[in-house]
Amino acid sequence: MASKRLLIVEDDPKSLYAFEAVLGARGFEVTGCESAEAALHLSEDHFDAAIVDVRLPKMQGTEFARRLQKLHPAMRIVFVTAYDGVREIQASIPHCVVLLKPVDMEVLLSAL
Repeated sequence: MASKRLLIVEDDPKSLYAFEAVLGARGFEVTGCESAEAALHLSEDHFDAAIVDVRLPKMQGTEFARRLQKLHPAMRIVFVTAYDGVREIQASIPHCVVLLKPVDMEVLLSAL
């Protein structure tokens, strides 16, 4: 069975490393980017799910997710954020999951 491919967009290097390490150890094939702009270059690739920080420099995570959903409507989007606004995020991006930081990895795994 092939592993799930995950795209992670997180501007904090320590958080990105933690996601990559934990999810990689759980058998996921992980590609990490520190900005939405860098991730856009990979958006044509096939990923099973994307983990996206809401607040990113230049392009917000919600804008990136909208663009990603146009290319891959069935892709699972999981937002992570340290800020409130969960309802607004869920209203603007259909079928997404929003998790508050610090993220419980077991909850994240069940969302994927």
